[in-house]
Amino acid sequence: MSIIAAITSIADLANIGGGLVITSNIYENVAEGIETSSSFQHLLPSKAADFWIGCYLRKSGNANNNGFLTLFDTAYSATQGLFAIAQTGSNTGIYRVNYWNGSAWTAASAETFTIDSGVLYRIDFHVKIANAGGVIELYLNGALTMTGAIDDTRITDTVTGINKVEFGNFASSLNRCQWSAMLFADEDTRAMFMAQRLPTGNGANTAWTGAFGDVDEQGITDSDYITSTTAGAKETFTHAALPAAWATGFSVEAVAVSYRVSAGQNSGVVTKDLQRIGGTDYVGTSLGNNAQITPVQKVYNQSPATSADWTMSEAASEFGVIVEAAA
Repeated sequence: MSIIAAITSIADLANIGGGLVITSNIYENVAEGIETSSSFQHLLPSKAADFWIGCYLRKSGNANNNGFLTLFDTAYSATQGLFAIAQTGSNTGIYRVNYWNGSAWTAASAETFTIDSGVLYRIDFHVKIANAGGVIELYLNGALTMTGAIDDTRITDTVTGINKVEFGNFASSLNRCQWSAMLFADEDTRAMFMAQRLPTGNGANTAWTGAFGDVDEQGITDSDYITSTTAGAKETFTHAALPAAWATGFSVEAVAVSYRVSAGQNSGVVTKDLQRIGGTDYVGTSLGNNAQITPVQKVYNQSPATSADWTMSEAASEFGVIVEAAA
């Protein structure tokens, strides 16, 4: 079981949609969140049949009766969602969980609930895809709010898991939805929390042109960057430690490192992610060689140094990039 992805910035999105960067009304241990008056989507790197999403939501008004947190299996359809938190009708302020039965949205259970405007909520949404023993359940602030009575959650044999999530689909620009600390996993997310850490200084490796101040921004600012085409060139950065309150009673489930990468016209350049742990550099896998700037995230559920669970000190290590092959 593992973390699939973790996002809280529009910089992580290939399809930004209606997403805007925000720094308030968000979960306390992240530096930014995403606000939307329309919608944005995140395509996951892998599919999970037993899928969990844990995230924080604050809304400023009532949505229409479309889903505002919708789960997809793109093998079934890239545009038709399968499970969604939705309003019971236009501007009712009462919500339920719906599922797509193959031809129409249908309530997964008779249970309804409220999500008040101006309040930060923790949401944990769990769907297990199975032709028998399927699960649909929703937790708000840790409390079980809804349990679906749908035994067969496959819809058709094409549906095998969840690999895309859409956030927000509000009726007007006045009814904004603010999302932060979004965790996607194939295990229970209720006890998981995110700490976002931006670069705060140059690390031990500084062979690229540019420095941490070129990559430490919130949101997207692709006008400054670091660059290198020299084989073997490394660049790593320091960042703040994890919250002090997490020193006792917490463990590190995974480390996700996010990049925005372009090979430009140098398609022969191979750039990989790099971790510097305990003074030793560990080379990851390719970040791609797209000519356009592309968001890439690497998720490590175990420490490269030990092939075991991360320690708190390891999670505070340096992270960066290496040119594996030059143009």
